Amino acid sequence: MKTKLLLLLIWIFSMSCFQNGFKNVDVETFETLCTRDNVVIVDVRTPEEFSTGHIANAVNIDFKNPDFKSEFLKTVNKDKIVALYCRSGRRSAGAASIISEEGYKEIYNLQGGILSWQQQNKPIEK
Repeated sequence: MKTKLLLLLIWIFSMSCFQNGFKNVDVETFETLCTRDNVVIVDVRTPEEFSTGHIANAVNIDFKNPDFKSEFLKTVNKDKIVALYCRSGRRSAGAASIISEEGYKEIYNLQGGILSWQQQNKPIEK
């Protein structure tokens, strides 16, 4: 009985993690994700923001661009894990919601965006 209850709780927790089609993660988890081979890191800020500094290996796809969704679909393969970030985490959460409806299976959003990344003294590229 205890085992069934434990399994049920684990299942409920795992389903709630991706309840919006994506999972918000902290800086440490995001950094670990960025080291995996099958992950595409996507910075959804404007090109101007991107040029001020970004996470290594990030692709810039501007969420404010009216063609965001089509650009994303052309750029990022659906069989990849997607790690999204922006300045504070809001635009990337919006982007995550949009792409989750397009068939991307595993999507992560950096809570607090690049601001949190920089507060923890993580490296950025210019």
